[in-house]
Amino acid sequence: MEENLEFFATVFNTRVADNYELIRDIYVQLEPFRKRRAGKLSGGMKQKLALCCALIHRPEVLFLDEPTTGVDVVSRREFWEMLKGLKSQGITILVSTPYMDEAVLCDRIALMQNGSILKIDTPEGIVQAFPDRLYAARAREMGRLLQELRGNRLVKTCYTFSVWHHVTLYDAVAPKDLYVMLVKTGLEDLELKNIPASIEDCFIQLMQKNESGSSNQS
Repeated sequence: MEENLEFFATVFNTRVADNYELIRDIYVQLEPFRKRRAGKLSGGMKQKLALCCALIHRPEVLFLDEPTTGVDVVSRREFWEMLKGLKSQGITILVSTPYMDEAVLCDRIALMQNGSILKIDTPEGIVQAFPDRLYAARAREMGRLLQELRGNRLVKTCYTFSVWHHVTLYDAVAPKDLYVMLVKTGLEDLELKNIPASIEDCFIQLMQKNESGSSNQS
């Protein structure tokens, strides 16, 4: 592992000692394994080593392609804390990630689908632009509930989100009207509540809008 870091320093015509202060907080976690081969490190440790190698020449801009994919939750959290520290040292960081909970940690987000940008804004700006009131629904029979929601004339959109179905309604539709209609179908333990939109909800809404626009154009 130590040899990897020294090699990258050489590639960029510098020395590990020259920019050690920049990677110190990361490297101290790796130091007990400095004689271990990089291929024998855990997923989280490999990502930290890769970050050290990328930083060893003190770049002005750091590009990271899905740096926490396949890494456990604790290591993911530690990794983003490291990025926060690097940002405070004046390094611009551009990250691609499939995890929406990580995207929220960025200053600005570009939501993309099939290589096309759907929207660029701050996390707050994206959430505030969600066009509809959002509701979460669940019942004992989640599969049948999904069918009832998607076939209901009051429902604008519906998709499964964890243990809930997220629902938007057409303008002027009261949620209690939908609730009454669902109760009449015999669904048990029915819940329907208003919730704030997340970044993932916004992403799904933008994808659906983009797909609808593409279908209309064709």
